[in-house]
Amino acid sequence: MINADNFLSFFGKDRDALKKRRLFLFLRIILYAFLIAVFVSLILLAFYFWAINDVYKLSKAGKANLEIAASEVEKLNFKQADTCLAIAENNFESARLRFAGLVFSKKIPWIKYQYGAVSNMLDAGVGTITALRDLVEVADDVLGGGLDAFLILDKLPIDDEKSFIEIAAKQKRDILERISKAGPALETAKQKIDLAFLSIDEIREDKVIGKILDNIEPMREALLKLQTTINKAVPMARILPNMAGYPKEKTYLFLLQNNDELRPTGGFIGTYGIVRIKDGEIKLFKTDNIYTLDRKSDLQVEPPAPLLKYLDVKKLFLRDSNWSPNFPDAAAKAKWFYYAEGGEERGIDTVVAITPDFIENVLKQIGDIKLGDETFSASNLMEVLQYKVEKEYYEKGIPEANRKDIVGDLADEIFKKVASLPAARWPEIIKVVKSAFAEKDILIWSEDLILEDLILKEGWGGEIKRVEGDYLMVVDANLGAYKTDGVMDKNISYSIFENEDGKTHAKVEIKYKNNGSFTWKTTRYRTYTRVYVPNGSVLVAGSGTMENDKTLDPRRRSGKIDIGNEFDKTYFGAFISVEPGETKTLSFEYILPQKISKSIAGDLYTLFVQRQPGAEINSLTLDLDFDKNIKYARPGEEKKRWGDGDYNVETDLNIDKSFEVGF
Repeated sequence: MINADNFLSFFGKDRDALKKRRLFLFLRIILYAFLIAVFVSLILLAFYFWAINDVYKLSKAGKANLEIAASEVEKLNFKQADTCLAIAENNFESARLRFAGLVFSKKIPWIKYQYGAVSNMLDAGVGTITALRDLVEVADDVLGGGLDAFLILDKLPIDDEKSFIEIAAKQKRDILERISKAGPALETAKQKIDLAFLSIDEIREDKVIGKILDNIEPMREALLKLQTTINKAVPMARILPNMAGYPKEKTYLFLLQNNDELRPTGGFIGTYGIVRIKDGEIKLFKTDNIYTLDRKSDLQVEPPAPLLKYLDVKKLFLRDSNWSPNFPDAAAKAKWFYYAEGGEERGIDTVVAITPDFIENVLKQIGDIKLGDETFSASNLMEVLQYKVEKEYYEKGIPEANRKDIVGDLADEIFKKVASLPAARWPEIIKVVKSAFAEKDILIWSEDLILEDLILKEGWGGEIKRVEGDYLMVVDANLGAYKTDGVMDKNISYSIFENEDGKTHAKVEIKYKNNGSFTWKTTRYRTYTRVYVPNGSVLVAGSGTMENDKTLDPRRRSGKIDIGNEFDKTYFGAFISVEPGETKTLSFEYILPQKISKSIAGDLYTLFVQRQPGAEINSLTLDLDFDKNIKYARPGEEKKRWGDGDYNVETDLNIDKSFEVGF
């Protein structure tokens, strides 16, 4: 007989066994489902990577054909470029079709990044193809009429042996017309490249596998190269025809600024010229002594105070009109003086200033110029020219009004020699011109607001730059009436530090060394120096300032420091004189505005150092004490200086320089 306890125990054990069987069955189902999911995932991944490998190979081939096409465009082989573009287009379209089958994968967490990266890369590739196609179409149009080159891409529109003067007038006009019409197509190509860049930049490289990643950077580099070319071509299509006198005739006022006698925008204006151009043909080219115009004038224009005090200039004329370091202002004033003093050439709307440095660099390319019994070369140009116009004319009894006729004769010969160069050598001159723009040996201003805007965007305008961060520009004005800048060494030092007052101080030091002597050409160096700094800077102290040179102020008193505001900058101005063989230093210490202190307290400090046109600066030294750890700097310091709170750099100042320090 089974009692109640045994009965309940029996059935309880049975229920436990049932629960265990059910649990085992459930776990087995879960395991099977997991294994099936893993198996399916492996199949999907295998399919995905198999497809991605195909896409990778196709896009790699497309990229390679794109690079070949871009190279053929550079070589002016547009038919070959078009063929390569067609192949590249087929590569990318095939890749897109293969990729379309993977749309399901973009919902899988890890794979979605790979999907997005490939999608963006293919979009960039197709965008680049269409942009290059636009370029080739523009080229075909510009090259119409049997030409075999593309001016906008810095190439040449004629046979390598043909010179500029041998090109027919109609041919020049046709080239300019086609370039002028190319602008909209180039703008479209630029927009497509910009969109392609956005597609590449949206890729999260930290989430992307190696094979995909391998294609991203080369694609970015190819896009950057193409973007650079198009960014240059777009403004050129608008600037070149206008400046070459198409469709309207263009008249220029040229100013030769002698930087051996440095003035704010490049040098003393000793010679001026008029150039008139129509459809690429020079219709008029003449130069004259600046004094020929100035001496006819009865203007009563008050000069800037430093010109009156240190050079005894009682009335302002064209020769001293470039007192403003902002070239658009100085150029507009020069044009005003030209007409106010009786200049007869009508229709001037553009002013171009050049320094002898540009002419010397041209002579390096074209060779020596023979005038009478004198030979002018790149190495002796200024020495010989200045001797002839400053001294020899008197010895030979040449009237003072004619003493600079040789400048015009030399300019004529240089132009003839450049215009006679075979086309194969034009890139050498183009390179010299580009360098001259970068180093401000050529400056341009135009009354045409559209053209002026393009000039400023290209960096050709010589304007005082507007920047958000720290800023420095040292502007010398030689007030000695001699060519002493040619024998001067100048070194600029700039430092910042937190003072005991808790404010950020800056100090600028300009060291002048006079390597000359008392001659017909050089003397003591007399300069009125202005230092432009961020607006709102407060002067603390200055040293090295002089009331006048030792002959005019034997007591050697310290001079006052002028303080002013212009161009959204504060400036400090003072006079200093340096005797031959002497070295002297002019310095200004000031408190930087609060916005600069805040940038240092934050995570980024920037400094823009603007070069005065015509100035020969031997070195620029930065000693910036931030008193906090520096994470990075551009340009970088020497490796031995890493790891502290100071940024120390010594460099040249041949062009404007930008510096960036991150914390």
